[in-house]
Order: sequence, then C-alpha cells, then structure tokens
Amino acid sequence: MLLRQHCMLLLFICVVTAPALSGQEGRAPVQQQPQPLPPALEQILEHWANASSRIEKLEGSHLRRVYDSVFEVERLSEGQFWYERPDKGRIDVKPTQVTQSMIDEREVPGAKVRRKQNGKPFDLVPGKPEKWVCDGVRVFEIDEDKKSAQVAQLPPNMQGASIMDSPLPFLFGMPPDKAKERFHLSFSRPFDPKSGYAYITAKPKRNQDAASWSQADVILNLKTFLPRAIQLKDPPGTGITVYAFQDLKVNPTIWSRKPTTWFTNFFQPDLRGYNVVNIDANAPQRPPGAQGDKIAGRNPPAGRAAPLAPVVQNFQRVHYKEAVAALEQMGLKKDQKQILLKQGSPARDPEDIYKVERQQPAPGTKITRDTVVELYLYTKPAR
Repeated sequence: MLLRQHCMLLLFICVVTAPALSGQEGRAPVQQQPQPLPPALEQILEHWANASSRIEKLEGSHLRRVYDSVFEVERLSEGQFWYERPDKGRIDVKPTQVTQSMIDEREVPGAKVRRKQNGKPFDLVPGKPEKWVCDGVRVFEIDEDKKSAQVAQLPPNMQGASIMDSPLPFLFGMPPDKAKERFHLSFSRPFDPKSGYAYITAKPKRNQDAASWSQADVILNLKTFLPRAIQLKDPPGTGITVYAFQDLKVNPTIWSRKPTTWFTNFFQPDLRGYNVVNIDANAPQRPPGAQGDKIAGRNPPAGRAAPLAPVVQNFQRVHYKEAVAALEQMGLKKDQKQILLKQGSPARDPEDIYKVERQQPAPGTKITRDTVVELYLYTKPAR
C-alpha cells in the first residue's frame, strides 16, 4: 500500500511501484484486444523507443501539482530527479513556498485554475517533503524529519532491464508492440508536427496499471522525445497529479545537480541512525528502538533501529572503478580480496571496455564480513 499511494512520484525514473510488488503482475489484463493506431502515432512510438534506448543517465527538475477534488485543495511541490540505466533512480521533493502574490494571481477573473463548487479557486498549499531512492534491488521512502525509512524489496523479475514493466514508464518510450499491448493509445489533440509536440493519452489495459491510475496524458517533445508534462488521474477520479519537467539532461558526464542530502553512494542511502522498517511481506518488521542483526561486523547503537543491511547492487555495464568504489563504501576491501576483478568477454562496443559484464553474487545479496564479490569485465577485443 505504501508504494501504491506514492507510485506517481517515481513514474519518471522507471521505479517499480506497489502493484508489481504486491504480486498483481500475473493478473489478467482488463482488455487484451489491441486497437489500431493512426500511422502518425505508430511512427512517434518508434522514434520514442529508439531515442529512449540511447539514454544511460537522465537528470532534471520538475514542478508537481496535486489536485484533490474531495477537499478542493491544490498541493504544490518541486523536486529534482536522477536516473541511471537500467534500474537506479532517485527523487528529492520539497514543498513550494506559497506566497500571497501567488494566491492573488489565482483570484484574477479568467485565471486558468481548478475551482471549487462555489466558483473560487482551489486552496493553494505547500506539498509534503518526500525522498525516494531505488538502488535496483530495493525502493526506499525516506523521512528526513523523522529520521525514518520504509523499504520494499523488488522481486527478481522486476530488477534490471525488466523494470520497464513497471506500471508508469512514461518518461521512456517502451517498444511499440509492448506499449500497444498495455495501453489504449490515442491523440488527445489533433496531431500537428509543426507545433513540436505530440499530445498523447494512455489508458490502462492491465489490472496492475489500472490499480494505480485511470488515465495518463503526456505532452511529448518531438525533438528530444522526452515529456514536457504528464498528467495522471487516480482510479477513483478524485485526484489528479501533474508533473511539468524542466532542465532535462541526457547522459551527463557528471551529475550537475547535487541532492539535498548526499548519501555515501548516490543510489545507496546511508541509514545509520534511522528507524528502518522493512515492508517486504516475507521479512519481519523491526520495531522502533529494537536491536537488529550485525551489519558488516558492527552492532547498532543501543536504543536505535539497526541500519539496513547493505546489498550487492546491479553493476552490469558500470565501469569497474565506480563498482569498486561503491562496494568499498559498503565495507568491502579490494586489498583484502573481498572485491575480485576477473576477465570477461571481449567487448563488442568500445565504450563497454572495462565495464562489468556479469557479477557474483547476484544483485540483492546481503553483504556480510565474509562476502566476496567477483566482477567480470569486458576486455579489449583481440587484434
């Protein structure tokens, strides 16, 4: 339930949400009969998928508006996000300060705002601070104010490249056949290529998608094939969430945005001193203040929840220096032969040389004092 309530928050970094975690992926789709698409929309899906396949890293910022028609409130937040192929993502969200001038602008006759039943604009209020991270194996919801974190384990079939099967992968275009299998797609406005944008509506065919949203409206930039904005309607029809994206950077050499809280590893939270609750259905809950297991040979401080045990990340196609640095930050030592570099297959692409081809143990394996990680690296092709 935790991740389902916040699934919209991670839609643009392809992080899996509650329906996939709760075992709904095997349910029958709402409707299996594919619908014919206009030729222009078919072509857009092809270009969108091709452009997305070239994205290794993506970062940007967004403005989020959440409209609650029950309480007639509009919540305003802003945030930054980071994504790294195939399955790592992070978003830091903070409330937007609401000023009197912003409220006054909404009172101007003809202002394009959502209105109450009495005709007045929705009450504009700041949203809540939120922080989400996916390390490819787990999804973390972190509350900095309360020094607490809730963690959900990703099932093996949703790790790695399979994360594209998550309920809300609208930032990256999926293969057209898969898109048509999962969604009813149409133009929400007449298509005009001269405008530079395509307005696309998607409605879910699968129950796992329909449990999180009933309709998605995407404004797609036809030059970059990245969304300018996404609007999501919740299943009851009482809530609408709108994301407006800005300053998107594709494949940056280095991350240009620094998170509000810097972790020991960009996608690996350092939760020492936090009250950690594991919401994996197969794992026992750890009550606040309880003593936990030894982590990498250390005992947690008395009166605090144990820090979450670090796990081996998915290092496939990551340069070995980055992989070694991440493992050392988790307590493993290369000079003590806990991190072993081994020869893998010849690289077909020069950019893959010295990147990780495969690894042992598998991603998600808990790290202990006896853990040894073997990284098999792509090598230079023999001349």
